[in-house]
Amino acid sequence: MYGEEEFRRVEQRVIERLLDTPPALKVISTGEGAFITPAVREMVLDRALSVWLRADLDLLVKRTGARDTRPQLLNTDSRKILGQLIDERYKIYALADITVETHDESLRKTLGKVLRAIDDYSNRQEKE
Repeated sequence: MYGEEEFRRVEQRVIERLLDTPPALKVISTGEGAFITPAVREMVLDRALSVWLRADLDLLVKRTGARDTRPQLLNTDSRKILGQLIDERYKIYALADITVETHDESLRKTLGKVLRAIDDYSNRQEKE
């Protein structure tokens, strides 16, 4: 109804509010488009620890193929669209503090990777 531009503005305000409200330690899971918005990316990189769950094209096609909640991928060649998004966005996502490679695996396994990556990151920060 209002379009993606308005959605991004609202998303930015919500993320800012979440970053500003207690508790200080929280997990904010954004959609794939939030981090590409420069103001959101700046807020996150400045005030939070960012983690990118990186997936390859085949996995993204598999994950999104079972859902009809992504209008951009409906009634189109989703592999082609996702490939274009990868080309456009992965260089921006790579600015995240931590990148975790994900595969077709359990959520528990991915969570373990994320927790280890955060621990490794924290240890590196302490040494600097």
